[in-house]
Amino acid sequence: MKVKLNSRGQIILALIIVIASLSVVLRSPTLILFSTFGIAYILSYPIMVRNHETPSLSLNVKFRHGILYRGEVDILRIEVINKTGNEIPLVKIKIEIPATMYFVDRPDTYIFSIDGNSMIPITIPVLPTSRGSHTLGPITLNIGDPFLLYEQEIFRIEEMNMRVYPKRLGYRVAKSESRRVFTKMIGLFATRWKGFGNDFHTLRDYIRGDPSKIVDWAATAKNNKLISREYEEEKRLEVIIGLAAGTTTRGAKFDFMMGLTLDIFEGIVNSNHPCSIVIFEEDIVKEFKPATSNRKKMHIWAQIYDMVPKDVFVDYKIFSKWISKKGKTGDLVIIIGDLENDISMIEETIREIRGRQNHVIFIDIWGYSFSYEKEVTDAAIDYTADNFGVLLGNVIGRGVHQDNIFRGIEMKKKLSKYSAAFGYLKGPEDNIVRTLDRALFSFFGKKWQVR
Repeated sequence: MKVKLNSRGQIILALIIVIASLSVVLRSPTLILFSTFGIAYILSYPIMVRNHETPSLSLNVKFRHGILYRGEVDILRIEVINKTGNEIPLVKIKIEIPATMYFVDRPDTYIFSIDGNSMIPITIPVLPTSRGSHTLGPITLNIGDPFLLYEQEIFRIEEMNMRVYPKRLGYRVAKSESRRVFTKMIGLFATRWKGFGNDFHTLRDYIRGDPSKIVDWAATAKNNKLISREYEEEKRLEVIIGLAAGTTTRGAKFDFMMGLTLDIFEGIVNSNHPCSIVIFEEDIVKEFKPATSNRKKMHIWAQIYDMVPKDVFVDYKIFSKWISKKGKTGDLVIIIGDLENDISMIEETIREIRGRQNHVIFIDIWGYSFSYEKEVTDAAIDYTADNFGVLLGNVIGRGVHQDNIFRGIEMKKKLSKYSAAFGYLKGPEDNIVRTLDRALFSFFGKKWQVR
């Protein structure tokens, strides 16, 4: 087994040489004895272990959940396995940590002993601080002498590639609460179509070509003419999420918006309705066809996890043109954007989408005027419950400029003309379930019975 001095050993050797020189000058028996033993150990240790068999050690490294999200702690598990029958008194693991990862209250170097034919697990809490592709490593497994002067590399993992996805929001919400909100929302926006469904709608005169099974013979005998039963069926509502990217959403704000988009996607497909995603800037950037399975979620993550918005102003009209081109009608369109863009353009986009008989919810992301101070945020919450007097007292009474504060209120008033709902997120502590709850309670009134 070949060993070599590590950086610590080289420093110690230099110090011993200095001490040996001083011991000759000072004629100190203690220093002479110390330096003699030190030099003898450093010179003799490689000779003593030269004929020893190199221990058989292996290293397994994996994350507990296998999927990393920005801002969420995961556990890095390292298993050191000793395949020989002898105890190894000193084992050292060194991990190179990228700047985008933070080891929570743990060092990047571990030193321990391991018994023969045994395994030692090491668990390290890891906090990813940035989404995208990152590399952890190299991770080296070394053995050495009791004084940590010599080392030999036994095992090495050169690099471990990781994908860090945007921060999730929905994990802070109870599944039962999420299911109630999304199910109720789907039920209120779903459209019923006359046809040959299972739900009876009304009686009508017979139309040539009606199948005999829908003829109501009792009503026919009573009215002396053929009467047919008319049924209706519920159209399977498709939800289209439009994510407005661009220069005003760059940085952590876009991470928040992507997490929000996937939370809505998950809530919709869990309600057994198809959901599609469209990301747009000055043009359509990404388009994901309607999916009904949560397995599609990770496929979408894999394509957008490292996406960075361009430094361009978003063109909302490109989204309404896409809706028209795809022939979408009778569906629910959820637009995630911000009011730092031209409100008149957003209004025109929503008017065109509503013109095709689609339902619309516009969700404004925090970071605009409502977050100037806590009192303003509280006032905005009151407004969502239609408590307009409290809003005026809390905002105008403090002398804050009305044009800055009331962009959200102005947007809500404009959308009400087109029977479209408006919601907003107050900040990173908020989530989509509470946002939809507030927005739809304000939009539907007493019909919204989730609370």
